[in-house]
Amino acid sequence: MRVGRISRRAADGEHLFPGYRDLVRRPFSVAWPNVPFQKGAWIDWGDAPRRLLRAAAAGRAVPVHG
Repeated sequence: MRVGRISRRAADGEHLFPGYRDLVRRPFSVAWPNVPFQKGAWIDWGDAPRRLLRAAAAGRAVPVHG
């Protein structure tokens, strides 16, 4: 796994849970598209305004990295 990818995910975790970086010892990643019979790990909310409002209200929305 590339260091840049690990560091971006650690920053996302730290944004959601302060102190997260100190708790993660051995990071890993799953390439969901490469797992047999797995068509996705996340729910598709689309652009539902209520989801965006909840994320903004919590102040902890995490940007999606490509």
